[in-house]
Amino acid sequence: MKRILQFLGVVLLALPDAPAQQPGRAIPADTLFKQAGDLMDRENFPEAIAVLSDLTGRISWMEHSANARKTYNNLGYSYYLSQNYPESAQNYERAVFLAQELRDTTKWITSQISLAMAYRQLGLYGRCLEANQEALQLARQTGDWESEANILNAMGITYQNLADWDKAIDFHREGLNRSYQHGDTLMASYLMSNIAISQAGKGKIDSSLIYNLQSLRIKQTLMLDSTAYVKNYQNIGDSYLDLDSLQLASDYLAKAEELYSALEDKKGLVGCYSSLARLYLARSLPSEAEKYLLQAEALLQSVTVKNLQIEYLTQKVDLLERKGDFPAALTAFKELTSLREEVFQSEQLEVQRVESAYALREKELVAQRLAQDAALVRAQSRKHVQLLVFLGVSLLAAILITLFFSRLNRRLAESNQHIQMQKLELKHTTYNLLMRIQSLLRMTAKSIPDPASKEKLQQIESAVLSAASLQQFTYGVEKEDEVSLGEYLEELINRLKEAFDTSGFAHVNYEVRIKEDAFFPVNTLLNCGMIVAEIVTNAIKYAFTNVPEPRISVSLAYEGPFLLLQIGDNGVGMDRNVMAKGIGIDLIGKLARSIKADLAVNSEGGTWYTLKIRRNRFVSSV
Repeated sequence: MKRILQFLGVVLLALPDAPAQQPGRAIPADTLFKQAGDLMDRENFPEAIAVLSDLTGRISWMEHSANARKTYNNLGYSYYLSQNYPESAQNYERAVFLAQELRDTTKWITSQISLAMAYRQLGLYGRCLEANQEALQLARQTGDWESEANILNAMGITYQNLADWDKAIDFHREGLNRSYQHGDTLMASYLMSNIAISQAGKGKIDSSLIYNLQSLRIKQTLMLDSTAYVKNYQNIGDSYLDLDSLQLASDYLAKAEELYSALEDKKGLVGCYSSLARLYLARSLPSEAEKYLLQAEALLQSVTVKNLQIEYLTQKVDLLERKGDFPAALTAFKELTSLREEVFQSEQLEVQRVESAYALREKELVAQRLAQDAALVRAQSRKHVQLLVFLGVSLLAAILITLFFSRLNRRLAESNQHIQMQKLELKHTTYNLLMRIQSLLRMTAKSIPDPASKEKLQQIESAVLSAASLQQFTYGVEKEDEVSLGEYLEELINRLKEAFDTSGFAHVNYEVRIKEDAFFPVNTLLNCGMIVAEIVTNAIKYAFTNVPEPRISVSLAYEGPFLLLQIGDNGVGMDRNVMAKGIGIDLIGKLARSIKADLAVNSEGGTWYTLKIRRNRFVSSV
């Protein structure tokens, strides 16, 4: 063996080394990756993108699929939070492809969900749903219920973007059921908020209100930050406003205003002020409504969210009409109409631009992949020579080691065979010795006049006979921890019958009924055999006075969780005084306790001993 190891050492030293990195030339790739992670943690996404883009040019780093996957995934994340959704989607696509190649289902699901989010931001709802559907199938196959709930939520939101409220509700309800099944109340609260939005979209204000109230209660019970539930307050206030429950609407919108102000959330405040203006218009208090609209107008100077501007202008038109200022109302209405048209046109143009840019980018991506594949092939070809040499050396080493171990196994097999032969010879010798001891005990018992001493010797003889029977029974048994109790009892009863037939008890009949067998280690079988032999001996000696057809029965069966071993006779039975004083009862009780069996004795219609052994005490059953 030492020569083999020396040979391998010489060959491995002769293998060519990979070219070494020149010190001071470049920062190691893994260090760059960690730097990019730190930049992402600090939300410095432009610099993170620059570092990660540099990494994509490192062939030695990118030729490993695991490195390439996490690099593209982090690029997708950084571009997403930089609101550059086309680049985000393209990098997530690469990450998904590499996760598939690596067969890493967890990373595949994560990147697939992120890709779907980027598609949704681009307005590519069809692709978004396809990506989410694939991720959902993977999550269900792997039993990842948490990802499954998140994906169902995302698919519901996509259908909300498409104003398909029924499908949105279906997906959100399915996600809600998954969350409840696994006790995820946090996810359940967000799904309830989304169901409330869809119900409002369908015009079912009552249902929307119920879901928002439930979501708010759960979030407050979980003691979440107010950012998690401030929108619930506003939505609940809007629902009460739609239902003309103005006081309740006022309470919830006032609370929403308080929370938005504490959070310094300008966008939230604009929407809340528009809702409060609508509330005071419903109360026929235009002057109060105007105050809130003026506050919203001031905030809109720094908040350029067109949907909020549309809501503001809608309430402004209503206010001006109620004040009777129709020229100003007409101007505001024209501005509102123009803004709505602008939003619609910009959305259409954005979709067309994205689709065109995406088609062009896909072609560029194909070209880049071809170039990268070519570079990877060149890099991998350099490794093939080393790999082939290493495989050759490994094969040679494997052959030598196999020859060494096959020779060693042959020697061990020969040694084991010799040990087995010695073991069988020892069993045979032990059996012969036990039979000689039995004969001596019988001769000694016959010559001793004292009944008590004779009884003791007969008990010992029965135990020796049990051990001898077990030795002979296990002569050809390979597994001594799994020996059949039923077969051993049949063998033992035959031995006892032969022994007692020669002692003048040939008229006794024996019956062995093995309804169900069990398997025990040899030590347990020996104790069971000694118990049976002792009971049979006692029955032969004391049970059959004036009994015309004496019979001894042994049975083995199951009763619920217990294995029942019953030994009995149809003799005269024993009175309680004799049972208490002994005639082997004490020995039988000790043997029963040694195998952790419960012993019961019944002297009605003969004497019956029942041993109850719990199932987990024995190896197996047939």
